[in-house]
Amino acid sequence: MKKHYLLSLSILLILLSACQHVKNEPVVKQQSTKPSIVNTDAEMAKIKAKVEQLRLAMKRRAEEDARQQAEIERLKRELEAERQALAAEMAKQKAKPSLKTQKPSQRKFFRDRLKEGSLGPEMVWIPAGQFEMGDLQGDGTSSEKPVHRVFVKRFAIGRYEVTFAEYDRFAKATARNKPNDWGWGRKKRPVINITWDDAVAYTKWLSEQTGKPYRLPSEAEWEYAARAGTKTKYWWGNDIGSNRANCWNSDSQWSGNQTA
Repeated sequence: MKKHYLLSLSILLILLSACQHVKNEPVVKQQSTKPSIVNTDAEMAKIKAKVEQLRLAMKRRAEEDARQQAEIERLKRELEAERQALAAEMAKQKAKPSLKTQKPSQRKFFRDRLKEGSLGPEMVWIPAGQFEMGDLQGDGTSSEKPVHRVFVKRFAIGRYEVTFAEYDRFAKATARNKPNDWGWGRKKRPVINITWDDAVAYTKWLSEQTGKPYRLPSEAEWEYAARAGTKTKYWWGNDIGSNRANCWNSDSQWSGNQTA
């Protein structure tokens, strides 16, 4: 009896010890493998917004690329047009004879050489044409009426007024008296105080010196050149205005003071 009591007590002690051991061991909590619950609608909205932003950015980039490409193509066309125009102009200039080989009749401006080696007055070619000659404004004299159509052949006329330097050279060569400049100066200023006979003699001297026919322009040639295709009282209009030409009371800086 005593023996069985001791055995039962030993088993009880073992069980109590086992229970105490289990009680003292740390408990490891097993993590759940169940996924977390999220707000899927909000996440999807964010993703869609980002996709839309990317799409718009790509669209803007494509539009900018297209605009730049169009600008490049436009510049290419302009450069090509300029290149072709330059090539055509170069070919045109190449086909023209040089000034050294051109005859005076082929140039717009020219100067014939005198026997003594210097150059004569600069001349300009006036093309042939027709114009209404006479008092177009209705306030002229009887000698300017009636207005009539005139055909003018091609001719050359002095580009500038004959200067003192040019006339003085003629006067010296022909032992003529030099005209009075009234103290305004000579050289490149327009010659004054000469007669019609003096002017005719000067053109004859030019013809002798150059071997080319020089003369004074006719009334029709002078008016045709002076009008330059206009029908107004003056080439710039019907009102004389101011500072348009060098004449008495023209309000130019030389008016009444000196020649132009």
